Amino acid sequence: MDEHLQELERHFRAYAPYYRKIGLKIERDPGYVEQCAESEPLLVVQHMSIPERYCSGRAIKTKTGRKLCGLSNLERVIAIEQLAYGDAGVFLTAPGPSLSGVVLNELGSEEQKESFFSRFNDRPMWTFFALTEPERGSDATMIRTRLKAADEDKRFYSLSGEKYFIGNVLRASCGVVFARVAEGALGIEAVLVEKNDPVRFRAQPLETFGLRALQVSHLVFDGMPIPESQLLGQHLSKGQRGILAAVKMFNQRRTGVAACALGVVKAVMDLVSDERKTFNEKDKETISRLEYRLNSTRQVIRKAAEIADQDPQNGYYASLSKVMAVSLVEDVTTFAVQMLGPSAFLENPFLNKCYRDARGFEYLEGTSNMQKLNIFQHYMTGKVALA
Repeated sequence: MDEHLQELERHFRAYAPYYRKIGLKIERDPGYVEQCAESEPLLVVQHMSIPERYCSGRAIKTKTGRKLCGLSNLERVIAIEQLAYGDAGVFLTAPGPSLSGVVLNELGSEEQKESFFSRFNDRPMWTFFALTEPERGSDATMIRTRLKAADEDKRFYSLSGEKYFIGNVLRASCGVVFARVAEGALGIEAVLVEKNDPVRFRAQPLETFGLRALQVSHLVFDGMPIPESQLLGQHLSKGQRGILAAVKMFNQRRTGVAACALGVVKAVMDLVSDERKTFNEKDKETISRLEYRLNSTRQVIRKAAEIADQDPQNGYYASLSKVMAVSLVEDVTTFAVQMLGPSAFLENPFLNKCYRDARGFEYLEGTSNMQKLNIFQHYMTGKVALA
């Protein structure tokens, strides 16, 4: 890494102890994150996703004066790994534009982007991103949530349907929702939804094994009114919005999920080294293999982030990085419990949490089966060559 990226890594590494300190508190009481949201370690996550041109003077800066806003995908994965080393759940529940910000930056008109991003300069604010649906998963082509014109002039629309496994929605002020306006791949639109109607917009939290602070929820839209001004990408052709915007968003942010999982891998491996001082030869060999996989996965994640910066439509490496990271974090957390014994699962709350959180990464930004299908399709069409 060049000097700038090394400084960035050091800067975000300094936040990890704070994340570790509050991680278990936020899992027990998800509302606690809102009490911490004004702290620099959490507020920096909000600034990371605000394009620099919309970022106010409140932006957090490095020691060299570099604003920590509008980070590239490569910068983000370096930062996220360090934050997740402290606690992945805290990073994922921190305020900010998140996935909705990527879509707004891709599809929003200048007026929409200015209105959306400027809100994050005033106070901590959360958003949600709603694509996944019950029984249909994240397959955008199968979306059944409907967006229909509510008047002849099409100045208002009505949103009806369900979304599933949506994180941070209970604390969010607004979010991006994908809905169908017509049949076919081009019949899908993205809309910005304000969470201001508890009758027509309901959210029910789901019980989860890990990543509990996210409070993933089941959403129901029952004729939710949507002004025309909140439809995204209307100044673009149909081929440039809808599914394509979702694909670009996933390609750019999927590497972040992989980096988040990698942070947990590093944290758990360090925990094993600290807790158990001696290992037999077989265990040493296993640790050596896991360390090799960690370093290899990190290289793939950073390569994928660089590719996403250059071409957001190229998702092969992003998918590969997530498959590798998810497999590794599950293997490492399982190995840690085997090394430290069943009692450690009960006596060490952080290990317990990491073990459970590790299983949640599989479902963020598409399951491994979806990623492998994406890799296979790229290979079969000749877009990539496997060594």
